[in-house]
Amino acid sequence: MQFFQIFILSGLLSAFIAGCNDPQVEPDAGVDAGTDAGTDAGTDAGTDAGTDAGTGGTGGTDAGTGGTGGTGGTGGGEAPTILSVKVVWDPGCAIAQDSDVTLTVEATDPDGDDSSLVFSGDLLYCSPGIGPGKVSSLTCNATSIIDGNIIVTDVQDNTDSLPVFFVMCENSEI
Repeated sequence: MQFFQIFILSGLLSAFIAGCNDPQVEPDAGVDAGTDAGTDAGTDAGTDAGTDAGTGGTGGTDAGTGGTGGTGGTGGGEAPTILSVKVVWDPGCAIAQDSDVTLTVEATDPDGDDSSLVFSGDLLYCSPGIGPGKVSSLTCNATSIIDGNIIVTDVQDNTDSLPVFFVMCENSEI
């Protein structure tokens, strides 16, 4: 092992020495190229990025009036918040067999009516998908863990999402 390490260090040292004695490299070539490229690229990129970023920032603030909502509440107003997810399996649930489960998602909308929230999402090994109401009845078939993503959307197109996982046939609350 020590021979191998010495061999690699010897090779790196030889390559470094050979590179330092290369007569074809101009002493100031790297300096000129770096200075010119750095100045031009820095000025152009800085000006363009600053202008574009400023304009984009303003558009983001006004997106609620004409834009579409996104994760985190960019549609105008505040985003809803998922508070909890309750998982209740029907009696007779069995691992690796079709079993019914009820998912209840509690969420709130700080600037709207909670009853107008729309729920969606998918869980691996379960069908149909989640929603549109806060209570979903699904059929799942898994050998252990079920995971997925739950999304809640308000009337302003603001959203909140929650990655979830739970164990097949075990009641739980997330």
